[in-house]
Amino acid sequence: MKKPLLLYAVVLLSGLIQAQVPVKKSVEKQKSHFVGEKWGGGIVIFVNSGGYHGLIAEERDLKGGTWSWYAAQEIMQLGCVHGSEGAKYTGWRLPTKDELYTLYLLRDFIGGFSTAFYWSSTGYNENEAWHHNFVLGNQGCNFKTNAMNIRAVRDF
Repeated sequence: MKKPLLLYAVVLLSGLIQAQVPVKKSVEKQKSHFVGEKWGGGIVIFVNSGGYHGLIAEERDLKGGTWSWYAAQEIMQLGCVHGSEGAKYTGWRLPTKDELYTLYLLRDFIGGFSTAFYWSSTGYNENEAWHHNFVLGNQGCNFKTNAMNIRAVRDF
């Protein structure tokens, strides 16, 4: 006789506990984004087919002038080197060689680029990494200790 009463109490309590837990009936629809949109601390320069994931470029170079490849890796996460909107977000990084080429192609649209060299995150060997020449439009390798401009990107 005690077992049915105990079972009834467990069922009753589990019903009360479940009734206290709010159930979300619908998932909020995520906003899709488009190339050229000012969002997420910069300008969207790439989106996937659904528009929910892609790449954002900061609207200006990092503060402080030019940086070595090594220093750029270290300072990228400091809010003080980013613009006022970019400083509100984390996850900034150097663009890959291919992403940097996209930045070069969109340079007039994005704006704020100098006519100089920019570092990519893509290493060439232990001592060198790829850069992009924003004067001539070509890519090459240089010693990671040399100072160049930095334009940060982040994934979303």
